[in-house]
Amino acid sequence: MTYDTTGDACTLDEVIDALQYIDSDVRETWLNMGMAVKAEFGEGGFDAWNTWSQGYDKYKSADANAVWKSIRGGSIGIGTLFKAAIDNGWKPRKVERTADELSRLRAEQVTRRKQREQQEKHEAEIKKQLQDKVAAVAWAIWQRLEPATTENSEYLTRKQIAPHGVRVVHYGVLVVTDTKAGTVYEIRGSDNIRAFYNDNPHKTKPDHLSIHHYKQHYLAVPILNSAGVLRSLQFITPAGTKLFMKAGEKSGNYYLIGEHIPPAPLCMAEGFATGASINEATGWAVAITWDSQNLKKVGPNLRTVYGEAEMLVCGDDDVDTDGNPGRAHADDAAGLIKGRSVFPVFLESA
Repeated sequence: MTYDTTGDACTLDEVIDALQYIDSDVRETWLNMGMAVKAEFGEGGFDAWNTWSQGYDKYKSADANAVWKSIRGGSIGIGTLFKAAIDNGWKPRKVERTADELSRLRAEQVTRRKQREQQEKHEAEIKKQLQDKVAAVAWAIWQRLEPATTENSEYLTRKQIAPHGVRVVHYGVLVVTDTKAGTVYEIRGSDNIRAFYNDNPHKTKPDHLSIHHYKQHYLAVPILNSAGVLRSLQFITPAGTKLFMKAGEKSGNYYLIGEHIPPAPLCMAEGFATGASINEATGWAVAITWDSQNLKKVGPNLRTVYGEAEMLVCGDDDVDTDGNPGRAHADDAAGLIKGRSVFPVFLESA
């Protein structure tokens, strides 16, 4: 029988052929194709996707490996890849296959998908275990931090905002996370930290090992789930660099500045300083989501907690970034929760 290669029993060779018609230079497309290939072929599809990725002039092997590992099950399947190829001129081949061949291909497809589902379940369990360990270390660190003030935080002083319950590091702490071994621990005290570096120079640190040194005067902002349980920490350096604990649970979690009192709206904003400024200017409660993509994760969680509250998504207007992700994600998040997206308007100085 004649069989269309875009059907439900494709082969990896057919996917490789279709990929040649898709531009790998657009990062969103690159990610989507990775999701499509992994959804269909699991780990067996990496080489095909990675080889195609190398057509991108900014390709980095470490980036490709990290992205591939991060891909979980989702709504994007192999049909998305074939459609993109067809839209760019690829013509599916008509292949003669017997009923037995087609039956074998379909059986292989079912086996691959079952294996992928089992692998995803296992990866999710391992990820949750590590997130719980990070949360425990974060809680231990948080308990020993000092309340932040404009006197002990250069960042708060420079931003001209109040502390809103965050804390400040008054001692050096080193957090070591090994995603391969599934371990995370902290090292306190300058002598202990120095000894660790002397014993572990890590001149060629492996990808699975993360070493973060959170220094004196760093600001610490708690990352909480909807039940108010600490799941991780964001650290902000005096210069404003944002740091997150490796493998910490951020997706869907937030930090609420102020108390929501109806009928005032409940706001969402990406960064701590932005949220603090909004709260101080309006008196409205603001949930800090850490980044634009997390707006869509936090929004439904807030809707569950606060019911029919009016919700404003205070987005960043990334006019200098291709695609303006700040505005795009804010608009999407507002639509998801039946809220409104709003953006800053900067007045020209006199």
